[in-house]
Amino acid sequence: ILCSSLAPGSYIIRCYEQKTVTSSGNFLNASTMPVNVFDGKNSTYWATSQAPSWISIQFANQGYPIHKYAIICGNDTQAAPSSWTLQGSNDDVKWTFLDSQYNQTFAAKLLKRIYEIQNKNSFKFYRISISSTQKINYVLMITEIQLFEVGPKLPWLLGPFQKQDQINPILKTRSDDPWLCPVKKQNVLWEDYALYNPGVIVKDQKVHIFYRAQDKNLTSRIGYAISSDGLICNRTDKPIFYPDNDFMNMFEWPGGTEDPRIVEGPDFYVLTYTSYDGTTARLSVAISKDLKVWTKRGLAFQVAKNGKYVNTWSKSGSIITKLENGKILATKINGSYWMYWGESNIYIAKSTDLVNWDPVEDENQQLSIALKPRQHLFDSTLVEPGPPALLTNEGIVLIYNGKNSASEGDPFLVEATYAAGQALFDAKNPGKLLERTQQYFLYPDQPYEIFGQVNQVCFVEGLAYIKNKLMLYYGTADSLLAVAVSNYSQFNPWIIIGIVFGVIAITAIIIVIWLTNKRKKAVETEKLMENE
Repeated sequence: ILCSSLAPGSYIIRCYEQKTVTSSGNFLNASTMPVNVFDGKNSTYWATSQAPSWISIQFANQGYPIHKYAIICGNDTQAAPSSWTLQGSNDDVKWTFLDSQYNQTFAAKLLKRIYEIQNKNSFKFYRISISSTQKINYVLMITEIQLFEVGPKLPWLLGPFQKQDQINPILKTRSDDPWLCPVKKQNVLWEDYALYNPGVIVKDQKVHIFYRAQDKNLTSRIGYAISSDGLICNRTDKPIFYPDNDFMNMFEWPGGTEDPRIVEGPDFYVLTYTSYDGTTARLSVAISKDLKVWTKRGLAFQVAKNGKYVNTWSKSGSIITKLENGKILATKINGSYWMYWGESNIYIAKSTDLVNWDPVEDENQQLSIALKPRQHLFDSTLVEPGPPALLTNEGIVLIYNGKNSASEGDPFLVEATYAAGQALFDAKNPGKLLERTQQYFLYPDQPYEIFGQVNQVCFVEGLAYIKNKLMLYYGTADSLLAVAVSNYSQFNPWIIIGIVFGVIAITAIIIVIWLTNKRKKAVETEKLMENE
């Protein structure tokens, strides 16, 4: 239930409009006052001797409906709240229950946890009553509490996606599958160090998962797993795609083959991946008829503009697709296939065959930028494409990854956090940005997403449609593999509404015709009786 007075996709943090802030218990000293949790700073905090304790805010001018709230813990995770209740009131006497949480964990200092609530009522007062901390009988410490009033959902947005916390991560590293590397000519534990960043495709009602795996020398290869439900996976004991003694070796060794994304074309499956020689990342392409035997076709930009971009740092190829008859397929726009790509800015390229790609340039013969970082938000350092983009009735939806800056970004996301956002592009002009989300929809808040080879990372890369669900696959902390799920109808709700109204209209016309004929027969009967 969201506020219709705000624009779709927008939000306001209302707690910065406070009149008074009160709490129970004693704050520890003058620098840990209750007002600190509503001051918009990540350098101050509220602390009391121990829970249970409550903190309450009164808005300055009027009441507001709160639809979402966030708690940012302090520098001591043992002092973070673990169980609490949120209430609203208009007189500070009679309180209405809004939400409760139990046994919550804050795995890292200054971690932000976000909670959505179903609330349509405005309240002048909000109160959070904390019943326990992560360490029993310990000091309570909170850096910030944010209360959000949220506008309606953007009509084009994919999701909402729910992390499958009960089973995530769905794939982990293992050390029981030595494999003979053709380049090193010796056995390596090819997925012993890390396993993450998956590309996915649905074939024969099963999700085929292609994931990046690293050995302890940090050489990347691509592993393969199959799942009938998208959650429980059966994987092979050897990589399906890897550096070899072939024409791509100079681009793929010793760094490897990284970050696969897969689409289905009219004649074959297309794998875009990163070739990494240890110095430069280069976007590359491979094709397959059956998802098992792959043929390397070389660098994506090998022939474009006389090789101008062969040695340009390039990666993350997100080809535009469309959901047709239950399958996500590569689709043409204006006679060409299109692809978002890049790391830092997101650029675009086009192709006639899904193999050879031509980067789009502006009037100055520089790469044309489709999406760039923004100050003060989660994507302030860089943006990078996620899974293959999806052409919908509203336009082209690109799920992308954003990296946060400590000085220029969101102050309540840890420095260098990777979180996911969405952007909408014109259906006929893939380089024309129409809208993008203000806030991330997926971010690290679980231990396996916070700690790993690279801390604080949720990196989205695979999107599958199966059994009326969208399944979003992502790498966690550059170490493991997880999934989030959303219900998704292939049908436009407006089409359904149109069909319903059409049926009603046709029924009404039939009834009118029937009544007219009935009346006509009655009149004819009356005239016949009069003549007799």
